[in-house]
Amino acid sequence: MTILNVTEARSKLYSLIDETLYLLSVPNMRESIQIGLKESLESCSKNLDW
Repeated sequence: MTILNVTEARSKLYSLIDETLYLLSVPNMRESIQIGLKESLESCSKNLDW
């Protein structure tokens, strides 16, 4: 178990909030995430087209 001091915890929290706000600023990202959360893992693709 890792113990964080207050400064490290705040920094990590800020990073998480910043990433969330960025993702929600992308058009249709909120809806895409909500749809993805409802999918079962078995229906997900194993090969990505990146």
